[in-house]
Amino acid sequence: MRDGEYVWLPAGEHLLQTAGTAPSVEVKAFNGNLEEATAKADGVEIVYNSPSRAFAQLSAEPVRLFVDGQETKIVSLDENRILLPPGRHTASIMIRRGH
Repeated sequence: MRDGEYVWLPAGEHLLQTAGTAPSVEVKAFNGNLEEATAKADGVEIVYNSPSRAFAQLSAEPVRLFVDGQETKIVSLDENRILLPPGRHTASIMIRRGH
C-alpha cells in the first residue's frame, strides 16, 4: 500500500523493486496475505494466501480474472473491488484499457 509519500508494508521481510514507469493499475486494498504483486501492461498479477475468500480493490476496473491459469468469473463487490477464492493462489487481473 502506498500514498503520495510512503509505502506501507506489514511486518516481516520484503523485497521491493522500483519500476521505470508508473504501473497501469495498483492494488489499493487487500484483506488476505499478499505475497507478491507484479504490475503488467494490461493489469496486475498477485500471489496470495487467505483462509477465507479475499477481496482486492484496484485503481482501475477489472474486466478479466485468471486464478491459477484458469479464467474465472469476476464477482464484484463494488467499485473496482472483487472477490477471490480462499487458499494460496496466483490471480491475474486484467483491467479496462484507458485507465
